[in-house]
Amino acid sequence: MENNLAETAFFVERFDGDYELRWFTPAVEVPLCGHATLAAAWVLFNRLGLEGDKVAFHSRGGRLSVTRDGEMLMLDHQRQRRRRGPASGRDNGRERARRVGRAESDHIRRQQ
Repeated sequence: MENNLAETAFFVERFDGDYELRWFTPAVEVPLCGHATLAAAWVLFNRLGLEGDKVAFHSRGGRLSVTRDGEMLMLDHQRQRRRRGPASGRDNGRERARRVGRAESDHIRRQQ
């Protein structure tokens, strides 16, 4: 069956039994691709003989797991929390200015 989707998944086993996973189109690497993740899990379970009913993948976008229930595969990805500025949870301008390579005084002048 052809789905006409261009992403290809590449996986490599890690030292802990999980897998590193990355996805590519013919032109670029993509940050997340659910159908290619499910395809990778299907190959591991059905062609490479992976034991058990769960496989964990680690990608640039975070951790993903696929659970097998009979012939069904279910993808679960953990929600990634966005990182904020300093520990207070508020960005005081100094850190933001540093990240974009500008002086703090320049940043403060623009806000006023």
